[in-house]
Amino acid sequence: MPTARPLAAVLLVLCLLMQVPAQNGGRSKTKPEPISEMRAAIERYTVDRGSLTRSYPVAMSQQRRERFKKFYEQWLASLTPLDFDSFSQDGKVDYLLFKNHLEYELRQLDIQAQQLSEIQPLIPFAGTIIDLEEARRRMEPINSAKVAATLTELRKTIDERRRTVESLKVKKTVANRAVQATNALRTNLRNWYTFYNGYDPMFTWWNEEPYKSLDQSMTNYPSFIAERLVGIRSEAGQTQAGSTRGPGGPSGGGGGGGGQGGDQAVAGQEMGRPG
Repeated sequence: MPTARPLAAVLLVLCLLMQVPAQNGGRSKTKPEPISEMRAAIERYTVDRGSLTRSYPVAMSQQRRERFKKFYEQWLASLTPLDFDSFSQDGKVDYLLFKNHLEYELRQLDIQAQQLSEIQPLIPFAGTIIDLEEARRRMEPINSAKVAATLTELRKTIDERRRTVESLKVKKTVANRAVQATNALRTNLRNWYTFYNGYDPMFTWWNEEPYKSLDQSMTNYPSFIAERLVGIRSEAGQTQAGSTRGPGGPSGGGGGGGGQGGDQAVAGQEMGRPG
């Protein structure tokens, strides 16, 4: 029977071919991980928030608080029309975490505003420093001679407040926040000065000495408050005795941001889900 072997070979191949898909079909397929319906929105929010933080670097700025308040309120309003009941379990968890996060940030803005109003008598120079830094961020033209006069007046304001600070009746916690705020403002002022110094020779000529005198006053002032009002010895005056949160810094930032400020990731650690 000459055809028996070829026929047997064909049948063997067909059997093998039939077994291959059967074996593949018997294997368990890996189920794709569900994608949260909120994922895209949270990722977009995180990017927008980071950009906003960089645009408003001064944690104590009222403009920053107002802008972030509007930002959080807009995102909170965007959740209202979403069909929560149709979401997957992951989507519902992310929705609730995100909503709680936005409400928390809005409450923090109100708390920060209250805390800043309490320390305002101790830092009457804050507004001028904030204005200088925000004008720099807006790339406004600068009058070096006028700025030098402003720095000189700032130093006088700080020295005058130092002479009268003990007459102010403030809590130690409030005084401690003023120490932290002054240190943060000194950093803001240093960033502002460094931006122009050397790059603009006329600016350096007018402002080198006024800035150095002001920086020295801002170095000594928080030490004085820490010793006289908080009760920390002068050598520890530069050490922050606690921490307060701000958007971004008192953020805020730093800012605040923050607290708003260095900025925390939202679609991950801050909202309790893995990134």
